[in-house]
Amino acid sequence: ERTREITFQEGVQRLILAGPKERTAEFRRDLPNELQERVVAEEHVDIGESEGELLDDLEAIRERAEHEREKALLDEIRERGVRGPDETIAALQEENRIYHLAALWEMEAEIRWCDNDQLAIRDVTAKECPFCGQNTRGRPLKDVLVDLAAARGARLDFMLGENKNTDVLRDEFGGIAGLTRF
Repeated sequence: ERTREITFQEGVQRLILAGPKERTAEFRRDLPNELQERVVAEEHVDIGESEGELLDDLEAIRERAEHEREKALLDEIRERGVRGPDETIAALQEENRIYHLAALWEMEAEIRWCDNDQLAIRDVTAKECPFCGQNTRGRPLKDVLVDLAAARGARLDFMLGENKNTDVLRDEFGGIAGLTRF
């Protein structure tokens, strides 16, 4: 109960259970379901290390767990998702089919935006909205994705850094992809 209380009070989204495997497995079993789902790793760490070394170890565990989670998301998108800016934005905005979106943090692309309709206009040359006729403006695609994901109830994960996951997202998926509801 104390772990649950602190987790929700502090807004903790991911938990790392550190200690001997027998103890972490037992502790995880005793956690409420909503906390068990937040456990991203169970690792043995040397508590005899200095605080700095311990924090470095925990950061390495967190990074490894994050990369594994990103890889699993990309694998799932590869099997049953949409990819590329045009297909993904259409599925998110017009069809409301996307529930989990993955995008590169380093995207520099711009897209047209209609403030009146709160819609992305995929035709970058469109000075007027094809739906309402109002003027459009250019906005960073990153910002548009945040707004559309929030409006459509989709989870948005930005991937950053240079690693295999960001390479796949950039090279194979065109920088943006999503898991579809149907």
